[in-house]
Amino acid sequence: MRLKNRRTGEVKEVIVGGYPVSGKTKMWECSEVDTNEETGYKSLGTYTSLAELNAEWEDYEEPKEYWYLSGRGEVRCIEDDGVKFDKDHKEIGNYFETKEEAEQAVEKLKAWKRLKDKGFKFIDNKIIGEYGNVSYRLTYPATTIEEQDLDLLFGGEE
Repeated sequence: MRLKNRRTGEVKEVIVGGYPVSGKTKMWECSEVDTNEETGYKSLGTYTSLAELNAEWEDYEEPKEYWYLSGRGEVRCIEDDGVKFDKDHKEIGNYFETKEEAEQAVEKLKAWKRLKDKGFKFIDNKIIGEYGNVSYRLTYPATTIEEQDLDLLFGGEE
C-alpha cells in the first residue's frame, strides 16, 4: 500500500504488520520495500498502536488530473488536489476528464462566437431560420450561417 508521511510529505510503498510483544501488547511495524536490504524491507518505524501509526502516516491517493481552458483558450492539464481553484473550475464547467473533451469545448466556444458575430439569436415566436429543433434569427443585413457551426453546437452526438 502507499502511505504518505504526515510530517515530511514523503510517499512510500509500504507493508504494515503487527506482532505480539508480551501478553496482549502488540507492536506495529511500517516497512518500506527495499531491494538493497537482505530481507527486502527497510523499517520506517515501530508503533505501540495503530493510532500512533496513523498519527505519522496516512493513506495516499494519486491526485487526479483534469483538463481545463485557460483565459487565453489554451487547453491545460492540472492535478485536482481539491483546492478552491479546482472547485471553481468544476462550478463553471471548465473541468474535463480528457484533453479531447477540452479541445472540443474550445471548438464549440469558437463556433458560438462565429454565430454570435453574425447576429445569431434565439427567438420565441418569430422564426427566421430553423435547424432541427433550434429556431433562430439573424440581425440585418442577413448573413449566412455555417451549418458546421450549428452542427457542432446543436447537432450530432452528445
